[in-house]
Amino acid sequence: MKFSNKVSKVNQVVDSIMQEIADGVYALDDRLPSVNELSQKIHVSRDTVFKAYKELKQRGLIDAAPMKGYFVLDEVKRVLLLLDVYSPFKEKLYNAFVENLPENVKVDLLFHQYNEKLFDMIIGDSIGKYNSYVVMNFKYDEMTPSLLKLPSSKLLLLDFCSFPKEGLSYIGQNFDEGFYAVLEAALEQLRKYKRLVFVFPEDSVHPIGAGDAFTRFCRNYHFDYDIQRRHFAETDLSAGVAYICIMTDDLVSIVAAANKAGFRFGQEVGVVVYNDMPLLEIIQEGVSAFSVDFARLGEMAASFVMTGKLVQQEMPTCFIRRKSL
Repeated sequence: MKFSNKVSKVNQVVDSIMQEIADGVYALDDRLPSVNELSQKIHVSRDTVFKAYKELKQRGLIDAAPMKGYFVLDEVKRVLLLLDVYSPFKEKLYNAFVENLPENVKVDLLFHQYNEKLFDMIIGDSIGKYNSYVVMNFKYDEMTPSLLKLPSSKLLLLDFCSFPKEGLSYIGQNFDEGFYAVLEAALEQLRKYKRLVFVFPEDSVHPIGAGDAFTRFCRNYHFDYDIQRRHFAETDLSAGVAYICIMTDDLVSIVAAANKAGFRFGQEVGVVVYNDMPLLEIIQEGVSAFSVDFARLGEMAASFVMTGKLVQQEMPTCFIRRKSL
């Protein structure tokens, strides 16, 4: 067994034994190696093994009995959580997900980075290895073919909802009508500005339908508007404009440009960003956001893992009002 310096040896031994239980190396009621045996086998101290066994016992996965030693008390369920890219709000989802699962569930968190080959490889390597698959699909408007290789009863799709999903479980957000609805929720604040600009760079993976929803909203409510298909630059800043941005880099650029120009958010200019995160509460005394509740999303995903019941739900996109708008 090879040890890493990033995690304590005790935790690594715990994870290793949980993995072996999940893989069927040890079944229910099977005897585990004694403290001395495992200590010699993996070249760690007896104290490390003892602490690992104590942790597994506290989790209810193993127990000890006179003359029998340590034995497997409960099975380990393995779950694949495959997300798109790391972000603070995805961390919020992950934390809520694992906090709502019992100790005998081992979650493997991976990111596909919008790389189709990587996505297909992860799915291909995972077939038959997990009790549940919780996946952010690779595309918005169609089912990724490799997912069809997984048992539909064990698969939960997160986030994307724009293709037929009869018989499939999903919890997602609608980036078209959901976006239109949240713009309406922010209508009173948006009315303060003479123009709306949707900063929507072409390299964004955000669904293109959001642009159509934005255009329809602006026309229906008689806003002067623009969809900017490139990243924000300092020279783009104008007074009397509310900026709606998808990417954090553009938010940073807008804040920097406004500070340099001496514009006050919520007065000379406004800004709102897609997907809430803790940092937005303190930037410029608070940056408004359009966001689903990622903690609730994690809780609902955990419920699917535990019950296996079919779930088909779209989560509302909410307007989180702060001083920036």
